[in-house]
Amino acid sequence: MIIRIDEIQTSPSDFELELHPWQFDLQNDGFVLHSSTQVKVRVSRVGLDIEVYGYIPAELELECCRCLESKVFPVQKYFYVIYRDAKWMETREEVELEADDLLVSYYSEDTLNLTEVIREQLILAIPIQVFCKTDCAGLCPHCGQNLNFRRCSCREDKIDPRLAVLAKLLEN
Repeated sequence: MIIRIDEIQTSPSDFELELHPWQFDLQNDGFVLHSSTQVKVRVSRVGLDIEVYGYIPAELELECCRCLESKVFPVQKYFYVIYRDAKWMETREEVELEADDLLVSYYSEDTLNLTEVIREQLILAIPIQVFCKTDCAGLCPHCGQNLNFRRCSCREDKIDPRLAVLAKLLEN
C-alpha cells in the first residue's frame, strides 16, 4: 500500500487495502497468509510527523509446534506507527533511544509504503507456540510418525544408557 506524502492532511484520512496472499512472500518468516483480507488504515499529519493507525484482521497458516501440521490461525492486530522524514535524523546528534522512539519509522521518498509495516505487524501477531489442538500428541521421537493419526510400533521403554543404573534401582 503506497500513500503519497503530499496528499496526507491534518484531518484523518481512512483507507482500506485488500491484502492478497500473493502480495507477501511470508514463507521465509514461517507462515502464509491464508486468504485475502481488508486492512484498515487511518493516516493523519501531526506537525512534521505522520501518524498511522491500522487494523489487520487476517488468517495465517502456521505449523503446529508439536506435529508440524498446518493450522489456520485467526489474527486481529491493531498497530500504531509514526513516520518522520529521514532528513530529520541527519540534524540530530547521537542520543539514547527511548520507548516512544520504537514507534517511529522514517521515510525518504515522497511516498509511504505501508506493506513492510503490515508484514512486520503480522509477524508480531504470531504466538510463540501454535498447537493444532490443545491435546496434540506430536511426533514419535524415534520414527517421526504423527501420533495424532495413529500409534507407531516403536518401543517407548528405551532407556538412555547413562540412566540404566537408575532403572535397576526402580526394579528392586
